[in-house]
Amino acid sequence: MGLIHTFILSSVITQGEGPRLSTFIRRLVHFFHNSFVLDGLDEREMDHLPSFSSMNGVKDLFSLYAIVMFLNVLDERTYRISPFLANLSRDDLQSCQEIFDLNAIPVVERYHNCYIRGLLAGILRWFFERYSFSDCNCSQEKVDGHREILEPFLVHIGRHIVRYKRVAVKRELSNASDQDEVEDQVRSVLFYEPRMREEYLRQERVEQRADLFDKFENSDHDLSDICDLEFYMANYTIEKVQGPLNDGNRASNFLSEGQTLADRRFFAGVACEFDLNKHGLAFNMTILFQSLIFFFYK
Repeated sequence: MGLIHTFILSSVITQGEGPRLSTFIRRLVHFFHNSFVLDGLDEREMDHLPSFSSMNGVKDLFSLYAIVMFLNVLDERTYRISPFLANLSRDDLQSCQEIFDLNAIPVVERYHNCYIRGLLAGILRWFFERYSFSDCNCSQEKVDGHREILEPFLVHIGRHIVRYKRVAVKRELSNASDQDEVEDQVRSVLFYEPRMREEYLRQERVEQRADLFDKFENSDHDLSDICDLEFYMANYTIEKVQGPLNDGNRASNFLSEGQTLADRRFFAGVACEFDLNKHGLAFNMTILFQSLIFFFYK
């Protein structure tokens, strides 16, 4: 919640010195992956890990998932032109940002961010292989935790980021120039998965029918009250799965698995060295196809 508040209201918050939060988040994901998936847990480290004996621990893990998935979204450098290709004109750099999502985040850091998203996908596979969920309102009926809880949770956070940004801009508390770009980045995270895309559009329609934006824009309420990011999980219970476990998914291409739609555009740019004249028809068709999928639902 603090990360989102800091990003949206950056103009009214004093930034402290120290390493970027993304560095800490990457280390945290490596620690979780080593402890859970690779069985590298030291007994002295138990207190530093979430307990999955209750839904509180589940919310901790899912919150980490949301932070990692939206790591680029919540980085102000995502919305700046890259300073790393000095041989290109500003117009060409702008084109590279629009076509390849090349921005002010260093290339090596983009690789790191994709890699830890892939690592976290491995942690979630480990988690869902070992724990199951039931719905208290349906006589403890088993539910698909990934589909019924995790995906709506991530979409809920994404919609709140978009709504929070729009209301903050309306109140002149946030930079208006990147308002549409923030929503595009949120969509690039969610629209790779058809179910999350449909859930995003469903939540968007509900907000539009209820005129939520108009109510929030004209409200005197504090922004933190309007966008508290809370997601209700009390209706679910968790239990450890008994029996043999399927550990066949441990080996993965984490770098590839952790790419969002924006990252795919970025890596297409890496492949052609961000040369706007170098890529051929096949590359153009790939970018065009991805763009049509993305913008068709805008």
